[in-house]
Amino acid sequence: MSHQCATPDRLRPIVKGLGWGGMLPFLMLPLVSIIALPAQLTPLLITYCLLILSFLCGTLWMEAILGHRATTWRVLASNLILLGAWPAILLPLPGAASLLALGFGAHLWLDAPWQQTIHAPWYGRLRLRLSSLATALLVITALLGAFL
Repeated sequence: MSHQCATPDRLRPIVKGLGWGGMLPFLMLPLVSIIALPAQLTPLLITYCLLILSFLCGTLWMEAILGHRATTWRVLASNLILLGAWPAILLPLPGAASLLALGFGAHLWLDAPWQQTIHAPWYGRLRLRLSSLATALLVITALLGAFL
């Protein structure tokens, strides 16, 4: 095992725990669409999604700085994805969820961590699962809001 993978493997339990725990607000989004919950909850959930998307967009910067798949386009795209999703904070939940789903989907497509060899293999699989679940929950939320 290389030194580069030793640290991620040591952090695996906490990274997985934080990642899956971070899905809880995403799981709440479809519930907000069908159950009357406090009005303050929706902006908090939308803001949380924007914060997570911002965090993920930072991975594109990291790759450019470290020289892995470094392109000007990736750095610009990281900003464009986030700026494109930012208006979600002003939209009703179905529109916000749609915009955020587009942002998460664009990031998932652009980053593709499961295809990279620079990360520990478990990390790429984890990112694929978490990003796919977040995107799916946002799409479900948008659909529920549009039809209910």
